[in-house]
Amino acid sequence: MFMRKCEINDPALILKLRNQRGSIVPFSYQSFESTTREEPYFLEAVKAHSTVPLSDRTVQNDATYSIEDRVRGISGRVAALEKAIVELPVRRREKINADLVQINGQVTFLQKKMETTTNLHWQGMFSRNPLW
Repeated sequence: MFMRKCEINDPALILKLRNQRGSIVPFSYQSFESTTREEPYFLEAVKAHSTVPLSDRTVQNDATYSIEDRVRGISGRVAALEKAIVELPVRRREKINADLVQINGQVTFLQKKMETTTNLHWQGMFSRNPLW
């Protein structure tokens, strides 16, 4: 009704009531503070979903940067996996050879121990028969 009296014929426009600080005041607000010439309310007729330009203090929420970072990270991980797949048989052979060298060293150590112990004569724990 107010828009017809003001001869605003565009149905896409929306009325917004702002206080002196620029905050939107809802029309259903029952206890409006009285306005003065020094601190008036501002009535704006704006299109739907129009916003106030961002100030320097606000954080810009741009999802494209995060999506690009994720794609870059995933493509880097895929490239690293493709490189690792090519090197996998070589690395497997190196690991098996290292394990075989270690096991061979342990076996030779045990053989030396067995040779030194076979030369000794074990008399057991007691030098004479127990009395039980």
